Amino acid sequence: MADVPKVIQAAGGIILRNAGAQQEVLLAHRKRYGDWTMPKGKLNSGESHDAAALREVREETGCEVCLQGSAGAISYEYNGVVKIVAQAHIVAARGRQGALVG
Repeated sequence: MADVPKVIQAAGGIILRNAGAQQEVLLAHRKRYGDWTMPKGKLNSGESHDAAALREVREETGCEVCLQGSAGAISYEYNGVVKIVAQAHIVAARGRQGALVG
């Protein structure tokens, strides 16, 4: 019988704000990896994907946000571990420096 890979459940958000006729996307800089990414992280025990998405966005960006719905999910494998990330469509309301929504 084949080994079943470890699966990690995670959630994150696609944070949008209106900028005139366009929308802007907020990314978080990860110093540890030297890259930019959408905020995401592992679910806590008993936590829903929606709750985790909101928590991770607040923790990683400092933004007060509102959940707008699902934006789908992605999955990938790294070092034999499968990670499934549910992405939520989130609208930022306020951030560390004040109003974000134009």
